[in-house]
Amino acid sequence: MLKKKIYKIIIFFTITFFIFLFLDLIFGKLIFNKLIRKNFKDSDTSFAIKHAVYHHAVKENYKTFSTGSGNIRHSFCSDKFGFRISCKKNNVISKNIDIAFIGDSQTSGFNLDYEDTFVFLFNENFKNLKISNLALPSYSPAIYYSKINYLIKNNFKFKEIIVFLDLSDIHDDNVRYYLKDDTVKEKDINFRKENYSQVDKTFFFLERKLKLTTSLIILVDDFLIKQNFKKKRIPDWVDNNPRSGWTYNYEQYKKKFYNNIELNEAIQTSIINMNKLYELLKKNNIKLSIAVYPWPETLKNDVHENIQKKIWEEFCKSKCEKFINLMDIFFEQKKIIGYHETYLKFFIYGDIHINKNSHKLIASQLISIYKKSY
Repeated sequence: MLKKKIYKIIIFFTITFFIFLFLDLIFGKLIFNKLIRKNFKDSDTSFAIKHAVYHHAVKENYKTFSTGSGNIRHSFCSDKFGFRISCKKNNVISKNIDIAFIGDSQTSGFNLDYEDTFVFLFNENFKNLKISNLALPSYSPAIYYSKINYLIKNNFKFKEIIVFLDLSDIHDDNVRYYLKDDTVKEKDINFRKENYSQVDKTFFFLERKLKLTTSLIILVDDFLIKQNFKKKRIPDWVDNNPRSGWTYNYEQYKKKFYNNIELNEAIQTSIINMNKLYELLKKNNIKLSIAVYPWPETLKNDVHENIQKKIWEEFCKSKCEKFINLMDIFFEQKKIIGYHETYLKFFIYGDIHINKNSHKLIASQLISIYKKSY
């Protein structure tokens, strides 16, 4: 009798499961777009615009409280020059800038309110200085040079530029962008490649075909993690990413992700672009400082004295006001709590971008360095 009941329960759930999959396959996309995507997935990206000289920028005087990616939503505001600013506080807006930060998504504050970024936290400790954030996602040395050159020609004055050089800059400078007459052009190739594992590829395929089922899987997975029934898994593409793994494993990525360019040639492209920036700043009596920091993969597979750190430290010997090595403070955390816990503590889960804790850590380091000068 008990066996029959168990058998009926199994049959019932099996039939229910396949009916759900069938309905998801036929109607799932419609339901997802009408209910889930509209209320939980869509975000405001309309502030992004193309720029005729330095490739991309944001709209001026823009304000939104619903931008972000994944399930994260945050505010994004810009001033009359298209620089990111706080949506909550009064901002000093001027063409006469003491310190300007430039970098990519890590520096602009990916998936964070501006008040949680290291540029804002740094600014809060030096309120006597006029500080601006020129960074935006997918910037690289080609754009750093082109944008600052454009701003100087449009009567902006700077005392110091701090460039946060991202590990992905080498990839962007070689695979995505090139400079032509100080204008950034985009190469006609598929640069948006990631080193996804077969598990990730399978999940993405199911996500396209069975949107309700995968949404349910994500909810269940999050619940199990919150209840400590399951450990958070770091995605393979985070731990093995060609945009950061070049520092120790370039040969594996060279053909597929770097168009078979030799490593020295790839590095030299970014050095040439940074030299152009250095000469521009030198000509205009502006100080140049450079900061470097790790990605998750760097912490897992490389060493703190890695090639990224060595390249730009050498570059800075005769050209920089400061070389800011942020590798060590993250490797120190790894030494104390291990890689897995360091990732969970300092990076946005399921991503390569730094989180609030990292921004606080970086801000603290910058404040300690610059309080000696100001």
